[in-house]
Amino acid sequence: MCKKQETPVNQHFCQSCGMPLSNEILGTNADGSQNQEYCQYCYKDGAFTGDFTMEQMIDFCSQFVEQYNADSGQQLSRDEYKEVLRQYYPNLKRWSTPTEELPHAASPLKQQFIDEMKDISSFPSTDQMASTRKL
Repeated sequence: MCKKQETPVNQHFCQSCGMPLSNEILGTNADGSQNQEYCQYCYKDGAFTGDFTMEQMIDFCSQFVEQYNADSGQQLSRDEYKEVLRQYYPNLKRWSTPTEELPHAASPLKQQFIDEMKDISSFPSTDQMASTRKL
């Protein structure tokens, strides 16, 4: 039997990558204020950090399948996790809004995003985020 963690009813998720959000990882608007819809990895200074297609985002995020499995109690392969993401992502704001209505980053920010993502240990686990929400 799988032991699945309960997701808090008021838990919010990045509307680009689906990552659980906490105040520590919120993206930023152009004025420097926190953006409540996107994480800092996807949205910075009022624009997306990269001009990715949904399929490119799925491919990138599928590398975190082990974290997903640990948090959900499942044992999905990377390809199975990609299928989960293909079902989930069309419901997120970034992927359900016409592209021309979304703010996109210039290529220097895209490269900065790629450089920052090389250190994937900076991604907090859902356990870490849940413990900070209880404070």
